[in-house]
Amino acid sequence: MRLHILTRTFIIKNAADAPETAKKQLEKCGPLTRSEKITAGAFAITVALWIGGGAIGVNAVAAATVGLAIMLITNVVTWKVRSKPCD
Repeated sequence: MRLHILTRTFIIKNAADAPETAKKQLEKCGPLTRSEKITAGAFAITVALWIGGGAIGVNAVAAATVGLAIMLITNVVTWKVRSKPCD
């Protein structure tokens, strides 16, 4: 019952302006950076290998390692990870 009340008062109440809020936040962040594009690509490759890797002999651990390797080689991720929010 509490979840229902929370959902109805918070999420649904604010959902009407969600597209406009999202658009403003995306404009505030600006275009995708090189690192963000590489991260998206590495994620797509990792998911594709995870889903279809069995057909070519790639297990889930190898798929995850490929994604991590892509991000390490391109310096998207280092051993000392830092966060830079767009706000």
